[in-house]
Amino acid sequence: MSIARGSAFEIRVTLQDAGSGITYTDFKGPLTVQIKPGTGRVGAILSGTVTVNAVSGIAIFSGLTINQAGSGYVLTTSSPGYASAETNSFSVSA
Repeated sequence: MSIARGSAFEIRVTLQDAGSGITYTDFKGPLTVQIKPGTGRVGAILSGTVTVNAVSGIAIFSGLTINQAGSGYVLTTSSPGYASAETNSFSVSA
């Protein structure tokens, strides 16, 4: 996957049980997304709404942008009390 530097993109995160894969449909708490440390380009900034509340176990982060071109970016999402999750590696083009 590749996105253009400064162009808005969206990710969807589904909170699921690691063993069964069942979605926690009653989860309505906050999730936060960030650039995984050590990935992408040093000093890159992820902008947009980086903390959202899930609806029926699904969080939609829309309007995200990354300000520096590079490869090997990985985003990680987290919520208190739950294991974090990562995206596949992707590139940001100039």
